[in-house]
Amino acid sequence: MFVGDISLGEHFLSFGHGPRTMFEEGEDIFKNVRCVFSSADFVIGNIEGPLSDIGYKQKDPLSRVFRGSPLSIKQLYDAGVNVVNVANNHSLQHGKECFLDTQRRLQEVGIKTIGLADQLKPENTKLITGTDGCRVCLLAASDVVDNTCPNQDLYAYYNEDRLNNAVKVLSKQFGVVIVILHWGHEGETRANKAQKIAAKKLIQSGADLIVGHHPHVFFEIERIDSGVVAYSIGNFVFDLPWDRKLRRTGILDVEITRDTGLSDIKVWPVYIDTHGQPLCAKRALYIPNNVKNFDLYKHSGRLSNQALKKMAYFFYFILKGHTLLKLRFLIWKIRNFIHQK
Repeated sequence: MFVGDISLGEHFLSFGHGPRTMFEEGEDIFKNVRCVFSSADFVIGNIEGPLSDIGYKQKDPLSRVFRGSPLSIKQLYDAGVNVVNVANNHSLQHGKECFLDTQRRLQEVGIKTIGLADQLKPENTKLITGTDGCRVCLLAASDVVDNTCPNQDLYAYYNEDRLNNAVKVLSKQFGVVIVILHWGHEGETRANKAQKIAAKKLIQSGADLIVGHHPHVFFEIERIDSGVVAYSIGNFVFDLPWDRKLRRTGILDVEITRDTGLSDIKVWPVYIDTHGQPLCAKRALYIPNNVKNFDLYKHSGRLSNQALKKMAYFFYFILKGHTLLKLRFLIWKIRNFIHQK
């Protein structure tokens, strides 16, 4: 199973009533999806932000934003998530030490990490093995500039030639090759031309499945030749409740066997509540093999009026949670904007 962006920290608009606060108050963030996860051998997600308190200053909003509690890693694992991608533009938001501490803690509980910079070295190739012995190779990379650490060398950046060459080699060694990409643009609701071209090249190189995220919206799923591309599987645990398109998402459920490779594909519709917690539908939607394009939500155009919706959300919930921290962050944003001008 594949899920989208998991932020166990908090957006500044949700300080005091987002996922981190829910966890610290004893809430099981994954209680509504545990039953679905229990049927999977592997649940693979994208961790947005470090899960470490190294250097954490409670009264500093910049120190809190998108930072999850290290103790929440155990809940993540107990829920069934056992593989996470770290190649994304929020992994280093609080520095190298937080990133490395997060990797260490994830590995300690038994969660595999993918997307590290040295993943193409043979000894670092990430494999998962299904119950029938099918060996699946996982590759991950980010095509989004890391504004915090633009010259970072800890997680893998997307390089078209390098990745395609790796897929060509690995597809001859393993039963199935899956590529996970942090790509696209926030605000978009459908795959762009560049993504479609890149996806086709990867499929032709030997990739069986491509799973994307970053735009925070669940995109269309497409079959290309013998491969499947889920361009963006949206958010999963994320406190971005001001737009319904950011809250309507899904779990990509793929059956992989040694004899047939990718087999049954289905999607569990998911809706994210105002605290960033996923609520899963009781039934999944199957994608028949003869369906070339599957569009769960039929989005079109770009996300509209995001600044206005954010401000409306901010003022509506200004007195909820950590009001002072929210105001401090807003003042910092305004000062930063003026300085850039």
